[in-house]
Amino acid sequence: MLKKKTAFILALILTLSTVMGCSSNEDSGKESGDTDTQIQTQSLSETGTDFGEVDTSERITLTVCISDMSEASYLYEDNEFTQYICDLNNIDLEFVTIPTSTGDAGKAEQLALLMSSGTYPDIIFRSGFTLAEQKLYGKSGMLINLYPLYEEYGDNFKSAYEEYPEALEGFMVGEKEIYDLPSVNDCYHCAGTMKAWVYEPWLEALDLKEPTTLDEFKAMLIAFTTEDPNGNGINDELGLVGYFNGWESDVVDWVMQSFVYPKEYVGEDGQIILPYTTDAYKDGLAYLKELYDEGLIYPESFTLDYEKTIQLSESSEDVIIGTSFGGYQGNWIRSLNMEEDNIDWYNYITLAPLEGYNNQEVYSFYNPYDNFYASFSITDACEDPVRAFLLADSMMSAEAQYKQIGKEGVVWEYVDDPAILGLNGEPALYQYIVRDDTTNPDTWNGNALSFRTDEYRLGTPYVEGDGNSMLEKTLYDATAKSVAPYYLPGDMLLPDLALDEADASEIALIETSLNDYLIEMKAAFITGERDLETYWDTYLSELEKIGISRWLEIKQSALDERNN
Repeated sequence: MLKKKTAFILALILTLSTVMGCSSNEDSGKESGDTDTQIQTQSLSETGTDFGEVDTSERITLTVCISDMSEASYLYEDNEFTQYICDLNNIDLEFVTIPTSTGDAGKAEQLALLMSSGTYPDIIFRSGFTLAEQKLYGKSGMLINLYPLYEEYGDNFKSAYEEYPEALEGFMVGEKEIYDLPSVNDCYHCAGTMKAWVYEPWLEALDLKEPTTLDEFKAMLIAFTTEDPNGNGINDELGLVGYFNGWESDVVDWVMQSFVYPKEYVGEDGQIILPYTTDAYKDGLAYLKELYDEGLIYPESFTLDYEKTIQLSESSEDVIIGTSFGGYQGNWIRSLNMEEDNIDWYNYITLAPLEGYNNQEVYSFYNPYDNFYASFSITDACEDPVRAFLLADSMMSAEAQYKQIGKEGVVWEYVDDPAILGLNGEPALYQYIVRDDTTNPDTWNGNALSFRTDEYRLGTPYVEGDGNSMLEKTLYDATAKSVAPYYLPGDMLLPDLALDEADASEIALIETSLNDYLIEMKAAFITGERDLETYWDTYLSELEKIGISRWLEIKQSALDERNN
């Protein structure tokens, strides 16, 4: 009774809405800890793959936790993809939705509350659980080990992970132990999101070439801020604009690549390197301070957020931002829709990393792990995990990928003409008839399990004037030109690491303080609030107090265990 009451209160807090798909009449959730469920979980986790014959003749109901689609004009229960996947597996689905209006952080908090309530659905789609969370929930018995099911029934999963072995490897928390299977979304440009964007018409107006050195970059910013490249007769041009806590949108990290790789990475000896403790990082901050002192960095770049940056961009009818950073131009331009006559975004081009300071070898930021997202787990509340797993495996088929786009002949169609090329220059696979995610009632809006290869993502033709097509093409070309050739080698990447509960909690506390302090000190050193020379040792001492040595100890131990 207490658990049910607690779950009810939590449901109100989380504004979880229960909706039904495929004509189900079962309860919307099951309470964990039932004897039958415990026996089933034990058999999957400990006895291996002796499942026997799977009888799918009886139509069963499964409950699923999934992000809501509040920004779209359709629901899961009135949805052709839902009907397709249900009929294919002879299953009815009930949906417990989590609002996405609070972003990834809010979603993570709500999922944590749901899991701690002890009452949760059979399946969780696109949880986004970290490896530490997966291990915590798995070891506690709340999530079942999916590896035996994967070996026995994962035909489509295996096809996907054979092509992308790092997907499966990256989510293993132990030998033959995995609690959340990832989707594959081979987003070419998403792996290299640390981009510098420069407004090309200003380069042309001032007869400037793309800078390749730190000195040339500074000279470009001086020209942008002093020579009226937008031609309006007003000194309103801003050389460099960014903001913290965006999609790689701050003014520090891209520039820092010319001094030291700006994120934690693995050195040649297998030891983790913390760049923000190095002399090279200090040199990078000194260079950025030069830019700031000469008025080349917009002063509010250390206090802006996304919305204020958009407002700044929109404060003039003329383009006023010469250079900014991030995964795409939407970091500072609200609309990327060609139909709204806002094509300024299309005129921003990317720069390759600048030559290294003192011949420093330069690597661009590389994060291939973003292509794999924790997307499917089965809880101990599920009474038929085999059927649940078969449902998930069917979502990874080639047919299901196209079904997820929407209705064939209405939203999209296959392309049979080899002369029509996709965004990657190869013969196109399919093309959109209409592309409006908010009025397409036959998809899960990206919330289903998916296997989206690079060929699939780039298999649509380039359509001049279509914002989605032009943006995808722009990001693909920008990444190929300015980012991918300089990627950090794979053996130097620091992956997400599986930690036990105590270590994960300790790391979380350290990282919260560490991230806040690093942002604070980047701003303080660049603006001159703190002197780099006289305060550097104090800065390093404060990092020690925050716990970077302990962070390094925990992470290095986990990395060594993973490698061994």
